[in-house]
Amino acid sequence: KAKLKIAKGKDKKREVKAQQKEAEKAMKERHAKEIRSREVESTGSGDLEKSGSAELEEKDTKSNGKGNGDVKAQEMPEKQLSRAQKRRMKKKAKEEEMRRKHKEEASQMTDYKAIENERMKERLKPQGLTVHEVEADGNCLFRACEHQLSLLNEAKCDEDFLSHTKLREQTGEVLAKHFE
Repeated sequence: KAKLKIAKGKDKKREVKAQQKEAEKAMKERHAKEIRSREVESTGSGDLEKSGSAELEEKDTKSNGKGNGDVKAQEMPEKQLSRAQKRRMKKKAKEEEMRRKHKEEASQMTDYKAIENERMKERLKPQGLTVHEVEADGNCLFRACEHQLSLLNEAKCDEDFLSHTKLREQTGEVLAKHFE
């Protein structure tokens, strides 16, 4: 009994493979016909139709090694993704969607920082003062002091210029000495 079922299963597999080969052959023929029709449309001559089909048939036989359309030789099945890969892809797509939404929301929000900066510039202008942007890298206090000292040094033409790193070192030394 079991042998008969196996035999029937093998026959079914053979039948399915034969149907698959026929369908693939029909698809290739349709594809070649479509390519020929597009070549004829683009050039407007019927001579290319014959040469194009001959070239396609030659390419098929060269790529297969056979002219009968062996499925394994022609196409490699696409590698299926594992569950983990699918999850990662889904997570990445979700993150990209969230970034896009946040960017869209941010573009619609009021930029209070820009408004505040404009108002500050308007108030400082009559006094002849300007806003100087300082890099926010953890040294911003010392960079601001460095900028102000450089303005004073320009007026005095003094060469004893302190960089923000020197200012930071000196401040640390003073605080260490006067620790209370």
